Amino acid sequence: MCPIIVNPYKGICLFPYKSSRKEDCIWFNPDHIVKTKTRGFKTEVELSNGVSILIDLKKYTFIYKIQTALQLKNITNDRGNHSQPLSSFIEPQKAKLITKLKEGKYNFKSLGEFNG
Repeated sequence: MCPIIVNPYKGICLFPYKSSRKEDCIWFNPDHIVKTKTRGFKTEVELSNGVSILIDLKKYTFIYKIQTALQLKNITNDRGNHSQPLSSFIEPQKAKLITKLKEGKYNFKSLGEFNG
């Protein structure tokens, strides 16, 4: 039930409020959620087009799903605007190894020699 990026260029992210295998699953775009209200053990979701939907989920759980979707959207956006090439995200960084000298001290000078 994770959020997905539908279109990274337009920043469109959707999340299901329940398992997508369920027939009555609804996918929400967090950008179009205007307000949420508690209705007992359910949540009323008001959308930007003026429609309200009553879903079988507690409000705090639904809010968590919204936050998770927005976090994914922000991370995707930040990585898309990053000045480094994509390979820097895919290729693992070379480790900086600090060794212990025979005298028992650590060799921090090796950090300066690192050419990454």
